[in-house]
Amino acid sequence: MPSDLTNAFLAFPGRRWTPEEYDALVRSGILAEDERVELLEGVLVPMTPPGPAHTAFIAWLNSALVAATQGKSLVSPQSPLDCGESRPQPDLAVIPLSEVRTDRLPRKALLVVEVADSSLARDRLKAAIYARAGIPEYWLVDVAARTVEVHTEPTARREARYRTVHLLGVEDVLTTPALPKLKHSLATLFGRGRH
Repeated sequence: MPSDLTNAFLAFPGRRWTPEEYDALVRSGILAEDERVELLEGVLVPMTPPGPAHTAFIAWLNSALVAATQGKSLVSPQSPLDCGESRPQPDLAVIPLSEVRTDRLPRKALLVVEVADSSLARDRLKAAIYARAGIPEYWLVDVAARTVEVHTEPTARREARYRTVHLLGVEDVLTTPALPKLKHSLATLFGRGRH
């Protein structure tokens, strides 16, 4: 939960933060590493606290992604990425091993996943950040609708976006070129969410 000091920073009207300033806030302890705040296009944005459905879907997807990586990449849950002017914290990111370093945040990901229980509008807006960073694939899991939006073919122009968006439902299977071994049934995933 953000501290009173963090809330003061968030409430500062019109203040845009650079990635360097954000990193300095974390290094100095003003923003603790476990505070639920991310830098999105210059704005410090409080993250929605995770509920039980959000947490469960991340755990299930994390398990499937880890099994499919076969040690060739790393699945990073709820950790920040260096996306130029932003420091988003996707729910899951598949990171190339060459990007796993102790001196800086990962700048590349093969796939990012956001699970939207109550954060759907913001997670849709984050697609532009991921596209601009050149992340080849972005999944947006809509828990309520029981769908997954699969965004591919990023454009890195000023109006960054993904050219292709496929909507998958419970009858579909999640696959990705980044992890050829992954074949995860959405019927199984969303069926678990009913318990």
